[in-house]
Amino acid sequence: MAQSSDLPDDLRKQIEDALAKGHAERLPGEPRRAPPPRPSRLPDPRPRSPSQLLLVSALVALAAWVFHSTLPYSRELLWLGLAGVALALVSLLLRPQGRAHHYWRGRPVDLPPESWTGRLYRLLYRG
Repeated sequence: MAQSSDLPDDLRKQIEDALAKGHAERLPGEPRRAPPPRPSRLPDPRPRSPSQLLLVSALVALAAWVFHSTLPYSRELLWLGLAGVALALVSLLLRPQGRAHHYWRGRPVDLPPESWTGRLYRLLYRG
């Protein structure tokens, strides 16, 4: 930037008046940094994708079917596993396709999903 002595006096005076009218002395010197995110105390129990839910649910249903005579509540576990498989298959159909990336001030911004299927998917899965 040019030195103040390099500027003509009338231009320098106009700049100083504009800065005084805009209260430039109140502006912060550096932008504030956001505090680092606190680690959550409990891990998120949601699966990352429908394929993880499908795998876990299928294993639960298979184990309940194979060990039906030795496991207590094997019938309930079998139904729970089958319901998980059905939910995983339906959510594979609801999976949002590629979204356009939005940027604000050079940083990517994760906007909330627009459709109800996208919101449901984000509610069920953390990825």
